[in-house]
This record gives sequence, C-alpha cells and structure tokens, in this order.
Amino acid sequence: MQGKRFAWLSPPLLLLLLLAAVAARAETEKGLLWRIETREGAVSHLFGTIHSEDPRVLALPDPVSSRFDSAQTLVLEMDLGAEDAVAMGQAMMLPADEALQQLLGPELYRQSVTAMAARGFPEAVVNRLQPWALILTLSMPQPETGLFLDYLLYLKAAEQGKAVVGLERMDEQLAVFNSLSVNEQVSLLRDTLRDHDDFPRLFEQLLNTYLERDLQKLLELSEQQNLRGSDTALQQRFMGSLVDERNRRMASRLLPLLEKGGVFAAVGALHLPGETGLVAQLRRQGLELTPVY
Repeated sequence: MQGKRFAWLSPPLLLLLLLAAVAARAETEKGLLWRIETREGAVSHLFGTIHSEDPRVLALPDPVSSRFDSAQTLVLEMDLGAEDAVAMGQAMMLPADEALQQLLGPELYRQSVTAMAARGFPEAVVNRLQPWALILTLSMPQPETGLFLDYLLYLKAAEQGKAVVGLERMDEQLAVFNSLSVNEQVSLLRDTLRDHDDFPRLFEQLLNTYLERDLQKLLELSEQQNLRGSDTALQQRFMGSLVDERNRRMASRLLPLLEKGGVFAAVGALHLPGETGLVAQLRRQGLELTPVY
C-alpha cells in the first residue's frame, strides 16, 4: 500500500497478527528465513515479516537480501497494488445510513474519537468507520513513512522485474472481520481501547523478539495477550480465523508455486510456527524446510 495510504493495515494484519493465538507447539528451530526444497529439487525460500518501519527491520541482512535478489517471484499474503488499497478503504466504511456513534455507547464512542484524533482522524471520519477498522488502526504503531517491510519487498520486486503473487484476495481477508457481529466488534474494540496505552511497550517487546528471530517467544507473547481479552472465547475464535484458517489457505496456494522453484514468500512471522503454521504444513506435504537465518 503506497505512501501512508492504509500503511497501518495488513497484510500481515500487523499487531493483531503478531498477537494472534496459534495452536499447539512451535517449531523448535529458530529463524525467520527458511530454505524450501521439493522432492524434485526445486528451491525457494519462506520469510517471516513484521509490519514495521523500524530501520533495523528494513535493513535486510545479507542472507535474506541475497535469497530475495536471486528469486524470480515474490509471494506476499496479498497484492499491495493501489486497487486493493482503495478497496480496503471502501470496505472500512459503514453503510451510508449507519454511523459509529449509533453502534457504540456514549463513553466508548468518546474514547474512540479521542484515540483516533491522536492518529489524525477527525470525528467526521471516525463516525463513518466500521468498528473493526478502529481496532486495526489503534492496534498498530502510528505510521511515519508508510514504508513497512512487506511494502519494501514489494517495491524491490518491482524494481527488479520480479513477478508478484498474492496468496489471498481482499475479500478473503475482509471476511475475517465481516464474520464478526456488531456486538463482537464492539467487544474487541473495548478491549483494544482498554489496552491502547500499553501497545507501544508491547510492540517494542514484540519487535525485539522478532529481531532475535525467536518465533517460540513470539508465540508465548501472543498467547499471553490473547488471555487478556474480556471475552476469551471470542478472542480465540477470532484469532483462529485470523491465523490458523488463513494458514491452511495460504499453504494450499503456495504449494504449486513452490513446485516451480525460485519463490521468495514473505508472510507475517506468526504464520510460520505451530502445528498449523506454514513450516509444519509444508513439511507434511513432503517438502524439506531448513532454517537459514
């Protein structure tokens, strides 16, 4: 997504993804970059990303940069072209005959307007947004440049003439949120506002853990945060849809691309570990995955 346009949105669905609960054990290996080899010898790579503008994240280490440069195809969770950014912006808006103020109680609406004002959103805009749009916005670090890691890779791929493939469509990502009832969205928004002041500290903790390439610890932090929700069952169901169900879809669509080789797949870091994660799923399909970095 270009410039600051929706730079705070997925695709990794950013902080929500990094806080997602994922099932069972994590892979014991440590690393963000994995070498993938098919039975026929085709080689590709899988890279876990974080939606961040931090210079430490954007400065790709040599093992990552060299594998990226040698790939023919960049695979992302979703295409980051302008059309999808516009579609996302439209989807975030309530129907013309609805207003956020009607969906929230006076106190929660006031808190929402205040929190969004700190992000530069006037009340007139906030009142037109879906509750889940506020959850996404407030759950992420405030953008400064819009050049987050996935978008950097997208731009580099364009410069190098690589093919770019998205594993999901916009409507599929939006279905995660549209499946929530208004009451469920409001419940999640209430939790988001409750914890909002603590998000900078939490994200810094997650960022440092990512830079340490410790997926197991990311999982533990994720699960700890999930338990803080006022409706644990809702949190777990939502995060299951956000990560586990999408993992299965992404793995099935990634497989035929890997058979050709020359792929550099970049997805949110918490899509990699766990029994439903991409590393375990691809291994079960007979592919050999080895941590590189």
